[in-house]
Amino acid sequence: MKIIITENKRNESITKWLNSEYGKLRKYTGNSTYRYIHYKDNDGLTIFRFNLSTGIVTIINPDLERDLKSMFGLTGYEVNDIFIPWLEERYNLHVERVQFEETTWHCNECGRYHTTRYHIED
Repeated sequence: MKIIITENKRNESITKWLNSEYGKLRKYTGNSTYRYIHYKDNDGLTIFRFNLSTGIVTIINPDLERDLKSMFGLTGYEVNDIFIPWLEERYNLHVERVQFEETTWHCNECGRYHTTRYHIED
Protein backbone atom coordinates (compact mmCIF):
# COMPACT_ATOMS: atom_id res chain seq x y z
CA MET A 1 0.00 0.00 0.00
CA LYS A 2 1.32 3.41 -0.93
CA ILE A 3 0.67 6.39 1.34
CA ILE A 4 0.98 9.90 0.00
CA ILE A 5 1.56 12.67 2.51
CA THR A 6 1.47 16.26 1.37
CA GLU A 7 4.37 18.53 2.27
CA ASN A 8 2.11 20.63 4.49
CA LYS A 9 0.97 17.58 6.49
CA ARG A 10 4.56 16.37 6.79
CA ASN A 11 5.66 19.76 8.11
CA GLU A 12 2.80 19.77 10.63
CA SER A 13 3.81 16.29 11.83
CA ILE A 14 7.44 17.34 12.21
CA THR A 15 6.41 20.50 14.09
CA LYS A 16 4.30 18.45 16.52
CA TRP A 17 7.22 16.07 17.03
CA LEU A 18 9.60 19.00 17.63
CA ASN A 19 7.20 20.49 20.19
CA SER A 20 6.98 17.23 22.13
CA GLU A 21 10.71 16.39 21.98
CA TYR A 22 12.40 19.82 21.98
CA GLY A 23 9.72 22.32 22.93
CA LYS A 24 10.94 22.96 26.48
CA LEU A 25 14.64 23.67 26.06
CA ARG A 26 16.43 26.01 28.46
CA LYS A 27 18.20 29.11 27.21
CA TYR A 28 21.84 29.55 28.27
CA THR A 29 23.89 32.59 27.32
CA GLY A 30 27.01 32.43 29.49
CA ASN A 31 28.52 35.87 30.09
CA SER A 32 27.20 39.09 28.56
CA THR A 33 29.84 39.25 25.79
CA TYR A 34 29.00 35.78 24.52
CA ARG A 35 27.61 35.92 20.97
CA TYR A 36 25.80 32.57 21.09
CA ILE A 37 22.66 31.46 22.88
CA HIS A 38 22.66 27.74 23.62
CA TYR A 39 19.39 25.86 23.97
CA LYS A 40 19.88 22.86 26.26
CA ASP A 41 17.79 19.90 27.32
CA ASN A 42 17.21 18.74 30.91
CA ASP A 43 20.50 16.82 30.88
CA GLY A 44 22.43 19.99 30.05
CA LEU A 45 23.22 18.92 26.48
CA THR A 46 23.16 21.64 23.83
CA ILE A 47 20.57 20.81 21.18
CA PHE A 48 21.12 23.88 19.03
CA ARG A 49 22.83 27.25 19.27
CA PHE A 50 21.77 30.63 17.95
CA ASN A 51 24.39 33.09 16.68
CA LEU A 52 23.26 36.56 17.74
CA SER A 53 25.44 38.24 15.09
CA THR A 54 24.34 36.26 12.04
CA GLY A 55 20.92 34.85 12.99
CA ILE A 56 22.13 31.34 12.12
CA VAL A 57 20.91 28.39 14.16
CA THR A 58 23.24 25.39 14.19
CA ILE A 59 21.82 22.01 15.18
CA ILE A 60 24.47 20.56 17.49
CA ASN A 61 22.76 17.43 18.78
CA PRO A 62 23.58 14.40 16.56
CA ASP A 63 20.41 12.59 17.69
CA LEU A 64 18.21 15.43 16.44
CA GLU A 65 20.10 15.55 13.15
CA ARG A 66 19.83 11.76 12.73
CA ASP A 67 16.10 11.77 13.53
CA LEU A 68 15.36 14.60 11.11
CA LYS A 69 17.26 12.86 8.34
CA SER A 70 16.19 9.25 8.96
CA MET A 71 12.65 9.57 10.35
CA PHE A 72 11.52 12.45 8.17
CA GLY A 73 14.01 12.39 5.29
CA LEU A 74 14.89 16.07 5.62
CA THR A 75 17.80 17.60 3.78
CA GLY A 76 19.74 20.64 4.91
CA TYR A 77 17.58 22.87 2.73
CA GLU A 78 14.26 21.43 3.86
CA VAL A 79 15.13 21.88 7.52
CA ASN A 80 14.92 25.66 7.04
CA ASP A 81 11.28 25.49 5.88
CA ILE A 82 10.28 23.78 9.11
CA PHE A 83 12.73 25.02 11.71
CA ILE A 84 12.62 28.76 10.98
CA PRO A 85 8.87 29.15 11.65
CA TRP A 86 9.06 26.73 14.60
CA LEU A 87 11.98 28.59 16.22
CA GLU A 88 10.32 31.95 15.67
CA GLU A 89 7.08 30.76 17.26
CA ARG A 90 8.47 28.56 20.04
CA TYR A 91 11.59 30.50 21.09
CA ASN A 92 10.88 33.96 19.65
CA LEU A 93 14.08 34.00 17.55
CA HIS A 94 14.63 35.90 14.31
CA VAL A 95 16.39 33.19 12.30
CA GLU A 96 18.11 33.72 8.97
CA ARG A 97 19.12 30.12 8.37
CA VAL A 98 19.31 26.70 10.07
CA GLN A 99 22.20 24.35 9.45
CA PHE A 100 23.56 21.09 10.73
CA GLU A 101 26.90 21.21 12.49
CA GLU A 102 29.68 19.91 10.27
CA THR A 103 31.29 17.25 12.34
CA THR A 104 34.34 15.19 11.59
CA TRP A 105 35.95 12.45 13.62
CA HIS A 106 39.56 11.39 13.78
CA CYS A 107 40.07 7.87 12.44
CA ASN A 108 42.47 5.67 14.37
CA GLU A 109 42.69 3.30 11.42
CA CYS A 110 44.03 5.70 8.80
CA GLY A 111 44.88 8.81 10.85
CA ARG A 112 42.62 11.11 8.81
CA TYR A 113 39.27 12.77 9.55
CA HIS A 114 35.94 11.43 8.27
CA THR A 115 32.33 12.62 8.36
CA THR A 116 31.36 9.42 10.19
CA ARG A 117 32.64 7.97 13.46
CA TYR A 118 33.93 4.96 11.57
CA HIS A 119 36.61 4.44 8.94
CA ILE A 120 35.44 4.99 5.37
CA GLU A 121 37.41 4.73 2.15
CA ASP A 122 37.69 8.13 0.48
